[in-house]
Amino acid sequence: MVLFVKSHFPHATVYHSDLDPPLDFRDGLFDLVYSFSVFSHLQQDVEMRWLQELERIGAPECLYLFSCHGDWWIKATLGPERAEAEAAGFYYRHGHARGNTELEFPPGYENSYHTSDYIRRTWSKFLEVSAIIRGDNPSNYLWGEEKFAPEGNIERFRPMGQDLIVLRKR
Repeated sequence: MVLFVKSHFPHATVYHSDLDPPLDFRDGLFDLVYSFSVFSHLQQDVEMRWLQELERIGAPECLYLFSCHGDWWIKATLGPERAEAEAAGFYYRHGHARGNTELEFPPGYENSYHTSDYIRRTWSKFLEVSAIIRGDNPSNYLWGEEKFAPEGNIERFRPMGQDLIVLRKR
């Protein structure tokens, strides 16, 4: 992704960060921090370090838009693990096969799930939780007779079911 952005958007400043903080940015630099499908994969201790780091680099009143596997995703995908995930609030499980290539996810980057209650209770220690917009079944956003494969012509299931977490720096 970094190579793609650098080649298509040469004026953008882009770099690949490590799985663990810190980032190479000064305190209070950003007015907006966006993270899609990152908090869906972090271990709880790593997640806490990232929330602290992202709070650090946000300016006062910074807006944060994060997605995660939330309530809908837990209900729709976890099956027998659902009750355990809902009771714990945060649930982490291994889900990525690794083939030892340079494009693989790093160790410790698997699948994590968050209830809305957990987000409000835990993430609010770092940032103000302004809204949690619950994910939904991606099929609800198809029009006409379109369907996802194998029945239809849309080849890939996209993670539109993730919750959007809207936060602000106090």
